[in-house]
Amino acid sequence: MGKEEMSEKDTRSSPRLLWACAALLSLLLTGCFAANVLVTHHSLLRCGRKASTLPGYHKKVTCTREDSGPQKAGADGLWGCCPAGWRSLGPGCLLPLSGNSSWADSERNCSNMGAHLASISTQAELDFATQFLQSGFPYFLGLIYEESGQQWQWVDGTPFDPHAGFWHQNKPNHFQEGNCAVLVNHKDRWAWSNFSCAGKASRICELPRATFNQKPKQPSS
Repeated sequence: MGKEEMSEKDTRSSPRLLWACAALLSLLLTGCFAANVLVTHHSLLRCGRKASTLPGYHKKVTCTREDSGPQKAGADGLWGCCPAGWRSLGPGCLLPLSGNSSWADSERNCSNMGAHLASISTQAELDFATQFLQSGFPYFLGLIYEESGQQWQWVDGTPFDPHAGFWHQNKPNHFQEGNCAVLVNHKDRWAWSNFSCAGKASRICELPRATFNQKPKQPSS
């Protein structure tokens, strides 16, 4: 009789023991997850990564200090970074690429790098970008004419000012040429011209410059 009672007690206590073990395991897993989240969050804060970040496949970057004020002891300051080989321009990074592609293929190529066709809408941007272009080639920009809205617009959402354009004389001409814009040199002057979207041209890609509170470490090659 004593053995039967002990067996019955063991049978009743086994589920309780299993539930207790499961509850303990759950608490341990929850604690590990929370700790991992805190460590990840802390790492991101220490890295100082801002809202503007580069796509992960741009492994090597070129950085310059953005704050020109006096440096405080122990302070790293603010750094602006572009992928290696790209040109830093204001809040963006530019990459001129030679080749013969349509506007859609050019935008797709830029998009594959986390970028768009460039928005070059000020004289300073124009003067800077054209330093790195070959004068014998047109370069697609991220500027297209929307038939539905009857207006030009930048594909990255930059507001288009029709009164502050940089068109060559007598451009754009929608009846003779296309609804995409290129940057082209004519008579030693770089300016916009409308161009067939199916035509072939080089391109200028642009992506936002990343900012960090400390200079990022370069990966070992």
